[in-house]
Amino acid sequence: MAGTKKKRKQTRTRKKSKKRVLAKSTRSKKSKPTKKKKRDLTPKPGLKKTLFSRIKQEYHDVDYADKLSEKDSEWLSRFMEEDLGANLNHKGAKVYKKKLGKAECYRRNNQRNRDLYSLAQATGKLDVIDDSPTSNPENALVELLDNKDKANILSLKEFLKYKDQLTEETLEFYINHYKLEDLIKKT
Repeated sequence: MAGTKKKRKQTRTRKKSKKRVLAKSTRSKKSKPTKKKKRDLTPKPGLKKTLFSRIKQEYHDVDYADKLSEKDSEWLSRFMEEDLGANLNHKGAKVYKKKLGKAECYRRNNQRNRDLYSLAQATGKLDVIDDSPTSNPENALVELLDNKDKANILSLKEFLKYKDQLTEETLEFYINHYKLEDLIKKT
């Protein structure tokens, strides 16, 4: 009889300990309610510039999105989320379905994040430069072409030194250029 009482006692303690373990594990599984993000609440998040990081906002240029049809704007939103935001877990059909396309998408995103110029501009550490020739390559080229013609022109001192060796046509050009008509007529 003593052996049976001992066995009963052991089984009761095992059952109680299992219940305690189950009770503890169910308490820890209670999840906190998740807060909805702006991106989840917006119908077409890929078209909203403010939902992207500041680095990516520089590349977000879809000012024509309001002129697109509903189907095209949905596709553009998905495309911008995947291509610019590297978000391949969005709702709806995926633009990049193959592994290679997804890898390229992540590669471009990493390149944008490593770009020091964009990072400095996004954090406000880059001084805003006015429209000087060095800030805009197109303006620099225009300046170079404009100055190329001026670089081939003789200075006034050089003109006066070599005026006897110039052709009539060239002499006339320099007289008009330096407005020396009165000076030449006097001599």
